[in-house]
Amino acid sequence: MPVEPPSPPPGAPRPPTARSAERAETIAMLGSVPAPTPVPAASAPSRSLPSGPAGPTKRCPTCGERFPIDYRVCPRDVIELEVEADDDRDPYVGTTLAQTYRVVRRIGIGGMGAVYEASHTRLASRRFAIKVMHDELVRKGDLAARFRREAEVAGMASHPNVVAVFDLDETPEGVPFIVSEYLEGEDLGQRLDRVGTLSLIDTVHVVRQLCAALTVVHAVGVVHRDLKPDNVFLVGETYPEIKLLDFGIARLTDVGTADRTRTGIVMGTPAYMAPEQAAGLRVDHRCDVYAVGAILYRCLTGHPVYDHEDPAATLTAVLTREPERPRKLVPELSEAVELVIERAIAREPEERFQTMMELDAALAGLVGQAGPVTAGKPAPAEGSSASPGALPLDANAEAGRVVQRARPTIVATTALGLLLMVGIVSDLVARLIVTSSEQGRLTANEGVLVVLGVIATLATPLGLWIRMLVTRVWHNSLRAVALARRSTVTVAAAASAYACVMLLGRVLDLGLSEEPHSSSGLLAAILASVAAGIAATTGLLLRRPLRRRDPALR
Repeated sequence: MPVEPPSPPPGAPRPPTARSAERAETIAMLGSVPAPTPVPAASAPSRSLPSGPAGPTKRCPTCGERFPIDYRVCPRDVIELEVEADDDRDPYVGTTLAQTYRVVRRIGIGGMGAVYEASHTRLASRRFAIKVMHDELVRKGDLAARFRREAEVAGMASHPNVVAVFDLDETPEGVPFIVSEYLEGEDLGQRLDRVGTLSLIDTVHVVRQLCAALTVVHAVGVVHRDLKPDNVFLVGETYPEIKLLDFGIARLTDVGTADRTRTGIVMGTPAYMAPEQAAGLRVDHRCDVYAVGAILYRCLTGHPVYDHEDPAATLTAVLTREPERPRKLVPELSEAVELVIERAIAREPEERFQTMMELDAALAGLVGQAGPVTAGKPAPAEGSSASPGALPLDANAEAGRVVQRARPTIVATTALGLLLMVGIVSDLVARLIVTSSEQGRLTANEGVLVVLGVIATLATPLGLWIRMLVTRVWHNSLRAVALARRSTVTVAAAASAYACVMLLGRVLDLGLSEEPHSSSGLLAAILASVAAGIAATTGLLLRRPLRRRDPALR
């Protein structure tokens, strides 16, 4: 469990303190929080279990009202509440829990419990972090069960990058506590608040360790669901070892395991939620892939994917808005890096990396690493570069070229497709007019009117197409690359089919037909062109993984 870093020396700049001490346990339950009754500042509820003379409460930083510890958001201002507690007299400091753990000091306090440093009564050199649940939450059976499950789930995933849990017990008053390894350092959120952004090689070093931890977590059937920089603890300053924290809202994916989280309740941290999680749908391990991608985005750009102070506004943005293109925020990032980020945070689960191992392999390729990443300085491959946004490998350079070509290709294929449609429809209309008239041909003015009429007819679908490009594709390299590939194949197939059928029809007309103005050949060419375009597009779409229709994921 996290330990606050030592205070800086006098005169040194202090790290930001805007985030409250409950950073590692924030659970957004917007829409499911009952209307609270404020706790008067002059009095506090009576308590039967020890937690200080007045016990911890929460306070709204805007209106100043105080609320019970289990409330997350001020109902008046819709702002996350801050924890208040009496630090002078703590009932656990100086006591011994389970006849084994002597509590030395309190490290911090959060929404679910307080964290203490403790030593072993028989092995004094061993130190532990003990998280004791707030006593008023013990009476709420679902929260107490979730607290105990946190220890059980963390214990299932044995990995060097997952915080080690050693014990789960209760105080004499029946308050549960978790004993875990004692960590010294800071969480990734604190590091980013202090330094702003990380270099590419530093980011990859941290995130690859997170991928390794989550690979094991997912292998035992657990979805974390609350991944964020505050839950990634860094042990060490340069190329640190990471520890994954806080399995408080983790979900077991085993169908034989009861899921205590009801569908429709939004739980997690809004800025790092996948869209399906923000919608209250049941999720699988790919929501963790999205969250890791959001952490990657934050490390390299210095901004969350959706940056709003109001949690409700953040949830709305997750559900309705496209994220800013990473290269718009940091132009120094390469196209290859941007492509990895955008694939990780794709809105559709099927478009993301399907496993943590896939994401880990993509990250390793960005900096030329091979094999698992460990604490200490990574060793890039020969000829690779460790600077932000670099392209160390030929594969990454090729990915960059593909991204650079994508948008010009979309413009070119859109223009060619429009010209093809205008030509085909104009030819068809002209032939119909000529066939029904007595002149046998069109005048120049009539030809111009036909073309203008066709263009006007196609203006509406063209406008819709351009609007789709601007709102959904242009600012997303992943979608731009996919659409460029599809549009190229579709336009090429349609144009080729039209040309082949027209050539064949012209040969047949010259040899057999006595009606030079017959439109049968043109109709056949149009049908062939449409069929070829549809077939080409369908073939590309079928190559993508089929969209899952499992009711458990809805």
